[in-house]
Amino acid sequence: SATSTDTGVYKIFAKNDAGNSRVLVNLTVDAEASPPISHIYTKDEEEKKPKPAQAAGNKMTAPVFADKPKEVTANDGDKEQVECKVTGTPALEITWFLNKKEIKPSA
Repeated sequence: SATSTDTGVYKIFAKNDAGNSRVLVNLTVDAEASPPISHIYTKDEEEKKPKPAQAAGNKMTAPVFADKPKEVTANDGDKEQVECKVTGTPALEITWFLNKKEIKPSA
C-alpha cells in the first residue's frame, strides 16, 4: 500500500555495454482523498556511448525505454505500481532510485 514515504521522484536507470538510458517519474501519495490528476509528465534522457565495431551477429543496442512509466497520484493506502519496459542487447542492468537513493530489492 502506498504511504507518504513513497512520494518522490523515481529514476529508473538501465545500462549495458552499448550505453545507458534513464527515465524519471513522479509519484505523489496524498494523505487525503483527491481526484486523480490526468496530467502525465516523464523525462527521458538517453546517453549512447560509441562502441568499437562488433563481430557480425553480435549486434549491440543501447537500452531504450519502450514503455515509459507514467506519473502517479495515489491516496494513502492505495495499491499503485510504477512500471516500464526496457529493451537492449546484451543483457541490461536496471537500477531503481527514489529521491536519489537506490532502492534495494526486498527479500
